[in-house]
Amino acid sequence: MTLYWIYDLPDILLGALIMSVWIAVGLGGLRLVRSAVARMWGDTPQNDVVSFFFAGLGVFYGITLGLIAIGAWEDYSDAGNQVGREAATIATLWRDVASYPEPIRTALHQELLGYTRFVIDSAWPVQSKGKLPMGDARRLTAFQDQLFAFNPASPSQTAMHAEALRAFNALVLARSLRLELVDGGLPAVVWWVVLIGGVLNVAITWLFVIRPPMAHVMLTGSLSALIGLLIFLIAAMDNPLRGEMNISPTPYQIVYERLMTADIAKP
Repeated sequence: MTLYWIYDLPDILLGALIMSVWIAVGLGGLRLVRSAVARMWGDTPQNDVVSFFFAGLGVFYGITLGLIAIGAWEDYSDAGNQVGREAATIATLWRDVASYPEPIRTALHQELLGYTRFVIDSAWPVQSKGKLPMGDARRLTAFQDQLFAFNPASPSQTAMHAEALRAFNALVLARSLRLELVDGGLPAVVWWVVLIGGVLNVAITWLFVIRPPMAHVMLTGSLSALIGLLIFLIAAMDNPLRGEMNISPTPYQIVYERLMTADIAKP
């Protein structure tokens, strides 16, 4: 689905909005069909029969919603791990090129420093809007050109250069995987299953005859609020680089501040 504007809202407001919509659906539908249900059942309400179907529908929907929520959480966790791996690869590459002779060592460090700063300051805000940052590719290309131009002069430099090339390839792969997260999320068909299943679960509560009516309102409203809360949870984790709950660039900041700037500050 393309309701990406919801990620511009604070999480507490987004959660309240989704729950309010579901409560409105549940109570609005109950109000509309209450008199029709009373006429349909007459003097013999079939609460036992409705309970049987409600239990079956609830089990299937609950399992489906639970599996989707678990999958969304696993994808969210994997995205966080992927961001951490890219930051760790940057740190590894920084250490590898620290053994290069001057002036290429300083040149490579400057390119890598610029790449990391760009990811923190420019790439992350762009990604949070669902767009792909492009400036980091130019910086990686500049780093690659200088790295590939280096000619090892000894066996030790050859081994060192091979490790740096492996780390650079790992960084390129990690960046590609991060960019795949920008436009990720559950397929639209999954969201339709979640939404239609939720409506069916709420709608079947309208077929009960419960007195006093306020008890019916409270039960339907509680179920609607719970479904809305679970859907909010899935939506908040569905796009890990968007919204208030997005994965932050903290791993890159740690590498930049505690490794890169610390090394540069050394006499």
